[in-house]
Amino acid sequence: MSKKFYNQQLKAQRLSPLVVSYVKSLLAPIDTDNERSAFTVRLNTNADPLSRDYKAFWKYQSKFTLEFVKALESVLPLDVRLVQYDHLNNIATLERKS
Repeated sequence: MSKKFYNQQLKAQRLSPLVVSYVKSLLAPIDTDNERSAFTVRLNTNADPLSRDYKAFWKYQSKFTLEFVKALESVLPLDVRLVQYDHLNNIATLERKS
């Protein structure tokens, strides 16, 4: 479904399930044991720093942000939701569901 913005036709964004599953496998476990209702976490990878996977993780983080955020949402526990993801500083703001 395309949307109109003034006189421009905007394309619907599509994501690659292959990239999402690859990023999910590279994401390090996220610490969600915070007592607060809203908190921030820094994301990292569990890949070896000298490996090809490490470089691919940071490439996907900077160039494929839609897939990266979808992978992040899918690894979060059910009682936590993603509020915001700052890809320039690599910080995710999470919130506990009530």
